[in-house]
Amino acid sequence: MPWTGCGIWRRRWINWRRGVRRRPLPTGSPAGVRWPEPALELLDTALAQWSAGCRLPLYTYPAAVVRAALLGHSRVPPEQLAYAVMVRLELIGCPKSTQEWAALAVGCCHLDRWGNGR
Repeated sequence: MPWTGCGIWRRRWINWRRGVRRRPLPTGSPAGVRWPEPALELLDTALAQWSAGCRLPLYTYPAAVVRAALLGHSRVPPEQLAYAVMVRLELIGCPKSTQEWAALAVGCCHLDRWGNGR
């Protein structure tokens, strides 16, 4: 091994030797927030710094774009979005919270856009 000790460089070298590739990090943005929200800005800043430090691309999708990608229009209730994700991922009947279904919807939207390796 070219260096000793634990740390980020050792993990990166081990991951490189194993063939682990960096994956993009898709995130969703809250709908209806049209004013500065300090907690969300702090979270966005921390996530952007973390992804830049790890050299991971960061993609952000507004909630309307995510809903439109899955259902064809952006005005849908959370239950309909959850059902669309259940059907698409063949997870009918799996107990998950609304936030978990929304996170899965962001992932589906990202795969629709960038799934072909573009």
